[in-house]
Order: sequence, then structure tokens, then C-alpha cells
Amino acid sequence: MKKIALALVLTGSLVLSFFWFKNKNTVTEEDAVLSEEKISSHDQAKRDFEELQTNQENTPEIAEKKEPKAKSSLRATNENSKNKNTQEESLKKMMGEIISATYGDFLKERNLSQETQKALEEHLTDNQMMLQTLMTQLLDPKVTDEEIVKDQEEKRRAQQEKIDAILNPNEQQALKDYQAELPVKTAQKILPAIFNFDWETMSEETKNKVAKTYLEINSRGMDPVFTQAQNQAFITAENVKSARKTLVEKSEQIRNQGEAMKVEETNKQEFLSVIKKELGVEEKK
Repeated sequence: MKKIALALVLTGSLVLSFFWFKNKNTVTEEDAVLSEEKISSHDQAKRDFEELQTNQENTPEIAEKKEPKAKSSLRATNENSKNKNTQEESLKKMMGEIISATYGDFLKERNLSQETQKALEEHLTDNQMMLQTLMTQLLDPKVTDEEIVKDQEEKRRAQQEKIDAILNPNEQQALKDYQAELPVKTAQKILPAIFNFDWETMSEETKNKVAKTYLEINSRGMDPVFTQAQNQAFITAENVKSARKTLVEKSEQIRNQGEAMKVEETNKQEFLSVIKKELGVEEKK
């Protein structure tokens, strides 16, 4: 389920990714606490070693007692850093796997070389890692709008240079067209796992309408910039304020589990009501 939720983030459909977003918020808060602990641990280790150097000649017994503590502090700092790096590596690996699955059809359609496929998958994975950083920045009041926009402009230029080296203009346009269809395609894949519809007998046109209805209902209140798949950094001076407002409101809603569940249930019931009334689609008994 976590991979499905994360896949929705990768397609750009953040409106469907609240399960992942909730986990991401938790990790972000834990990381913040971890950072404070790392700083405290590092400072304590430094003080321990300074005291060791001061007392080593005159009071070796004290030095002998304090040395294990200093080593322990350093060990904790190193372990925390190692664990965080491992988490990032695991996340990137998971993203890479989902990118391969999500863009598999595009890679086959374009008949790209193995070298080009690998470069493109790495590029798209890097974009998603940047998205995680961006979301953290948008939710951090200490990071200014100007800093975010500047960072995004730099990343946009760098990512455009990379994609230019991987795909020609026609291939880049084909990628954008493919990404434009990803939210609906992804919704079609996950809805059968959520709702007990008779998908086998449903026409492609009806499946598209059901998926679009689900997206429309669940995208309310979301800035349009978050409902589209992206090739590169996409926050600008024009949309940074609305993007921050959207994420802050949604993160607050998610933290209030009762309210989040209420909204989720309301959207679900509205979705079922609309598709039954307009499309004649309802869950099997």
C-alpha cells in the first residue's frame, strides 16, 4: 500500500497521496528531532574530548572513566548519520523501482536504448528526490519564498540540461504527453483495490470517467501545480505562496486524524454517489 501511495506522488497526483504524505510528515518531524539529538550528541562528544585532553596528564583515572562516554557519544552520532543515509538510499531505491514500473510503457513505446532508458530513469528518480526536499522546504517557515524560488530556478536549469542530453525535443514532448495521462492511468490501477467495482465488464470510456471523477473530488483545495506530473523543478515566484498554503492546510488536516478521516469518508461517499448517478456504476454487493 505504501508503494501505491508513493507511486501517486511520483505521477504528480499529490491529491491521492495523503497516506504517504502523512508518513512523510512524521518522518520529517522525527528527522528534526534527530538533527537536534545529533547536534547535542556531537557537542557533548566535543566537550568530553576537551575535558579528556585537559585532565589526561594530571588525572588519568578521570580520563579513563570519561573515554567510554566520549566514544559512546561519537558512536551514537555516527549511527544516527548512517541510519539516515540508509533511509535515503532505501527511499531512492524504492522510487527507482516505481519509476521503472510507472514509465515502463513509455520506455517501450519510444524504443529507447538501454543506456538512454537508464539515464532517463535516473533523471526522473532524481526529480522525485528533489520533490521530497521541496515539500520539506515549503513546510518550513524558516525557509523563505525567495530561497525556495532561487533553489528551484537553479534546479530547473540543471535538470533541463540533463533532460536535453537524454531526449531530443520530440521525445521530451512525448514524455510530457505521457505524464499528462498518468494521474488517470494510475487511478485506474488503484481504484479496483479500493472499491469492489466490476472492472472487467466496464468500458475504457467508463473507466476513464470513473478515474477522473475520483481525481476531481479528491483534488479540491489543492493547488493545480501539485496535480500534474513534472519533468523538473516547478515552483516559481508566481505559485510559491499558493503552493505553501496548500501544503500547510493539508498537513494540518492530516495531523488532525479525526478531521482527515471525516474528509476522506465524505469524499468517498460523494464519489460513489456521483458515479452511480451519472455513470450507473456501483460496488458489487
